[in-house]
Amino acid sequence: MGKVVSALAIYELKQKSVRAREPPERRRWAEQAIKLAARTSSVEIFADIVEWSKRYIRDPLVFPDLMCEIIDSSGGLLSCRIDLNGVTIPVSKSVLLQEAQTGHKILEDIHQASSLLLREPWARPSIPRITRSVPGMLSRIVGGRMNVVRKLPCGDSVTDSEVFEILVQPMASILLEYERQGNMEGQTDVDWSGPSGMAVSYYLPATPNPREMAFIDRLAKVRDEIWQQHSARNDPRVLELRAGWPRGLPIQSLVHSQAFVHCAIKHEEYVPFISSRANQVLFGAANTVMAAVKDEEKDLIDGFVDDLDFVIRAFLGDGDRDRSRDALRLWEYYSRLLQPHPDYLGLFQDWLVTRMLSIGDMAEAINFIRPPLQSPSQIRPTVSRVPTGSEIIEWDPHEGDYPLSSKTVDDEKEARKPEPCRVPCTVLNCRMGGSIPSKAPLVERKTHPEPQRLSIWSSKNCTLAADTQDLSRCVQDSVVLAALLFLDTYTKSPRILRTKFPDVEFPRCAERESTKRIPPQVLWELIWSFLDTLKAEPNAANYSSLLFHTFDLIEILLQTDKPQLAIDVVIRVWQDFANESSLHRKICLVKLGRVLTPEQGREMMRGFTRYVCESLQAQQQQPAKEEKKEKKAFIKVTTAKMLAQALAEADFLSQSDRRETLQTMFNSAHHIDIRREIAAALLELVNTCDDSNAEPYRVFATIASSVAGPNKRATTTEAEWAIAETGPAPLCSSSFRSSYIELVVSTAVSKVPDRLRSDYVQNVLITLLQESTRQHTRWMAAMSARLGLSVSGL
Repeated sequence: MGKVVSALAIYELKQKSVRAREPPERRRWAEQAIKLAARTSSVEIFADIVEWSKRYIRDPLVFPDLMCEIIDSSGGLLSCRIDLNGVTIPVSKSVLLQEAQTGHKILEDIHQASSLLLREPWARPSIPRITRSVPGMLSRIVGGRMNVVRKLPCGDSVTDSEVFEILVQPMASILLEYERQGNMEGQTDVDWSGPSGMAVSYYLPATPNPREMAFIDRLAKVRDEIWQQHSARNDPRVLELRAGWPRGLPIQSLVHSQAFVHCAIKHEEYVPFISSRANQVLFGAANTVMAAVKDEEKDLIDGFVDDLDFVIRAFLGDGDRDRSRDALRLWEYYSRLLQPHPDYLGLFQDWLVTRMLSIGDMAEAINFIRPPLQSPSQIRPTVSRVPTGSEIIEWDPHEGDYPLSSKTVDDEKEARKPEPCRVPCTVLNCRMGGSIPSKAPLVERKTHPEPQRLSIWSSKNCTLAADTQDLSRCVQDSVVLAALLFLDTYTKSPRILRTKFPDVEFPRCAERESTKRIPPQVLWELIWSFLDTLKAEPNAANYSSLLFHTFDLIEILLQTDKPQLAIDVVIRVWQDFANESSLHRKICLVKLGRVLTPEQGREMMRGFTRYVCESLQAQQQQPAKEEKKEKKAFIKVTTAKMLAQALAEADFLSQSDRRETLQTMFNSAHHIDIRREIAAALLELVNTCDDSNAEPYRVFATIASSVAGPNKRATTTEAEWAIAETGPAPLCSSSFRSSYIELVVSTAVSKVPDRLRSDYVQNVLITLLQESTRQHTRWMAAMSARLGLSVSGL
């Protein structure tokens, strides 16, 4: 009935527009008719009004605004989100086919109208404005239909794959037809003409699924082939371009979205074409990226250059936790590739750092790629090689990067004056700028003086102050200490330093500033010695300070190139310093696991789990009186909860490994707070598991029953019930609302997937309610018996 009324109203508006004498009046009534047709959410009614509007195609004062209104309304209507909004029953295949076919007819009419406008002399200057919204309209339709496929309830008559084939797949041929016609001779005035016109990606889902990714990948591949043919028609020599130059579209014109390219790189199996192109640009071969640009190629390339900045930003992602690691991987590749070309290496280094600064939150990677300039007062001793065992490390003060004596500072400044010169332009230079530069790149070559020996080690100088008067006091202390240690090699006594360094702060800060230069094995041995000292002298005056700095050194060890050395260190910290749980949190197990190999990550978590479970079992078996007498703490509840929290986030482990580990912990822990944290971690697994993996849900449902008893702080065993019925009654929870119950009842509402909620209510919550009622009734009976009453008599 509503559509009939709307159709009558639209008819009246159309008649008013036709009868109006002045163009503004015709335009106003026609626009009202189009808007009302769009509000009906009926593609049939809208298709009729689109066809009717063509009557004004030769009216320069009416049709441009009508065309703009049609295009603006089509994006939402033809995405099928309006007709299907709020639908809760399965939609038949025939209805979907009818909706889709009518929508495709509207898109063909819009394209036809745009082509007809090109024949009108008055319209050609206005074509870019009229068709400006067409690319956005098409993007919105594609993205909207993808969302409909995800949300539309499907019955037995149609599957989600069939819905995708009906709604999304035909859009490829429509988009490609727009692409072909919009770049034909005489039709390039439309706004979507050009290499980036049909790169639809503005309204794609934030996390596209494999089917959606494959659709965009196939579309990009065919678009690339179309442009290869288009370019070859203009000049067949394009097909003979060397590797490194796109024969079709550059990477940034295949798809606009950097987020999608990032997704493609991460999921190459679903997006083979785009991921392959992105990797070719990111990690091009040396003979490709270093090939010089030939003059005869410039006209053939015609500005079609892959934009390395676009691909790098896509590669690093937006807020991706592996961004710094990926940036260092990229730098490692190019620093090795450009090592024989120092001029280009310097250009690329500065260019990459500038891009990373604009991205933000990458200070650590930037400092590694281009280390901060060292001040003249900084002494950086070097170790010849990283030790592998208990061998002695030798330090030669005459080797490494040392500050020059004050006598050579002026010579150094003179030697470092830049010498600007131009170098041949290569494929890499073009990719860095996204185009062929008008001039060859300019580089500044710097000459570096040969390092000279620090003059304090020279026999010509007898006083330390001669060359160290400009150095800071902490550096002077370091020089004095080094001199004493060297003199000690001439004595038979094992040690001459009978007192400690003036302050532990200076050496620790020096280690942190030189993380990449520290031999990891040496640092591990230093940390182990610190732990031995702390364990042997728990009452020392500087115990707290040493403990804090020990944990700081452990964090430094995690940043070296052998973070796996920290595993046994952290386990020992948990064992020997169980009461320092606040400091345990400084060492994030999840971050450590992510920088390890998968096997190392599994072994690490197994080691922590084994320690926690064994400690919990030993602690639970210890008699209460003995525990009070000896005050022996095996493990803190906070530490066990910390491991459960880490397992919830440990994405470097498989779901099955995390589930089995949490189940093992649950069986070992009787403390209700620990069990609650384990249950919360299992609930996170339930929330993220796919349809084929119901095991996390099964385990969570099984352990949910542990909250049924009257005491929410500990599980009451059957033996304790037997004692309670003749002796002391089992204790109740001191808290009115248990966080464990709240997790099982309230939090699970938003975490358990929709497909499992019915089962959860029937088989878990109702069963839990029944068991809880039974146990609480039993408790009331035990309490009533002590008062000479019965539950039935209350």
